[in-house]
Amino acid sequence: LALSMLLAGCGGGGGGGSTDNKDDTTDTTAPVISSCTATFDEDECQVTVTAVVTDNKAVSTVRAFINGSSTAKDMLLSSGSTYTVTCSEVPEDSYSDVSYPVVVSVTDTSGNVTKKTVYYVVPALTPPDLPTDPS
Repeated sequence: LALSMLLAGCGGGGGGGSTDNKDDTTDTTAPVISSCTATFDEDECQVTVTAVVTDNKAVSTVRAFINGSSTAKDMLLSSGSTYTVTCSEVPEDSYSDVSYPVVVSVTDTSGNVTKKTVYYVVPALTPPDLPTDPS
């Protein structure tokens, strides 16, 4: 009986090591936009924004703010690290070439953000022909 009481107090403990393999380091490295373009297609009257984006962990969102808008267009992964969006909401009412901004904003899974501004040009409209004087 004394032996079994003595053994009852033994055991347990052990462990001490963690089986949790998660990385406890904080990611403070912002994503990188290595290339970014905005191209206006005059025939389709739309702008296509393309960005090559990388991150040391993972990219969460890539968005384009077109023409200074506060409304973002989500850019979709098209291949590799290239994200693209096409927007037909572009101004086309000027008789001179006009440059418009596009801000590409990238957020990684840790909340780090990188932004880059590029511009596209909408060519001038051709003014209408004026009537000729019949006299």
